[in-house]
Amino acid sequence: MKKNANHHRLFWGVMLILCWAIQPVSGAGQSIVGKWTRTAAILTEADGTVTDMQPLVEKQMPCVASIVYEFTASGAQKTIIPGDCLTAMKPLAKLYADAEYVLTGNKLTVKAPAMPDFPPSVYLIKIQGDTMTWDFQYADNPSYPNPTKAKHLRVVYKKV
Repeated sequence: MKKNANHHRLFWGVMLILCWAIQPVSGAGQSIVGKWTRTAAILTEADGTVTDMQPLVEKQMPCVASIVYEFTASGAQKTIIPGDCLTAMKPLAKLYADAEYVLTGNKLTVKAPAMPDFPPSVYLIKIQGDTMTWDFQYADNPSYPNPTKAKHLRVVYKKV
């Protein structure tokens, strides 16, 4: 009987470890807090055309690849622009200003105080290892400006 009880404990111990090890990692399993670089910004248009906007922006302004986004535990998203990029980025300063964020489960809400006319953006996020993916559905954010009638935006970050 004692031998049987030990086998059951061992079995459930192994099962618990296996379940934990293969469980998908989400924003709840890992933290958004830290420094990240953006590696992709994949836009899906209304007609189904899919374009990664990140390489297009980097072609025009190569220093964009060096921008670091820091997410603090207090809910601030800070944009760290390298010195050699500040002059080139000056006309777009509002787009790269610091923002406020709230993460609840896998739902991320971002508000940019420097752009009061823009409503908060709501994303679903997933974190796996050193990669963080944000998904923005324009249909779920109807008050967000969408002049091209895009359907979806996926933003991908790598942990620094």
